[in-house]
Amino acid sequence: ARDRDNKFIIGRLTNTLGWLYQELGDFTRAIEHDREAADLGRRIKNDNVEVSSLINLGFDHLHLGEPGKALTLLEETLRRAEKGFGSHRWRWAMHIRAYLAETLITLGRPGDALGQIGQALDAAQATGSSKYIGRCHLLRGEIALGAGQAGEAEGDFAEALRIARRIGYPTLTWQAAHARARALVAAGARGQGADRIEQAYEMARLATDTIQSVADRLPYPALTSVFLAWGRVREVQETLDRLRRA
Repeated sequence: ARDRDNKFIIGRLTNTLGWLYQELGDFTRAIEHDREAADLGRRIKNDNVEVSSLINLGFDHLHLGEPGKALTLLEETLRRAEKGFGSHRWRWAMHIRAYLAETLITLGRPGDALGQIGQALDAAQATGSSKYIGRCHLLRGEIALGAGQAGEAEGDFAEALRIARRIGYPTLTWQAAHARARALVAAGARGQGADRIEQAYEMARLATDTIQSVADRLPYPALTSVFLAWGRVREVQETLDRLRRA
């Protein structure tokens, strides 16, 4: 693309690299690529490149400890996306609402997050967007778990995991499996069955095995190290270790 000065393809691929680094927990590198792609999209006046990159940037800011900045950017981008863009409109809006929900959860606003999840889930179900159906169940489960509703949370996490495994999406698989393990532990702590702890262990093992399968396929040792050092990944191993000792 650079040889042919195809700026659209350069922007799309740079944005895709940003997404890839997000999947591996390297948000410092992700934000560099997403900023570059957003700037390029703005310069060439290509909304496809720019808006896609702005969505990624919102997610980057959230995971770099700037949820307020993420919220502002995502809300602005949602207003822009809802103005048009043809076939991209529904996909962008669904994508942004899922990220908005996660941001609102981080900011301690679960009620507002549920509103975003509901709209995103309606759009995902209407369009058969399995990835976002699964993500919405994962987010809804986190809200239920935070409210002490372990049984309800476990149901949402189980559905997210079922979808993730059906579509072969490892990131959602390990995140949903770990979330389900946490919900099962919470249910077991409330006297809802000792077998919940054994099930939780199996879920934590699935999450750990999935993480390792991703790490084993990464082509660069430095990238593997960053992925395995991601706080969210380390939490999975910590959960498995606690359950192994239980």
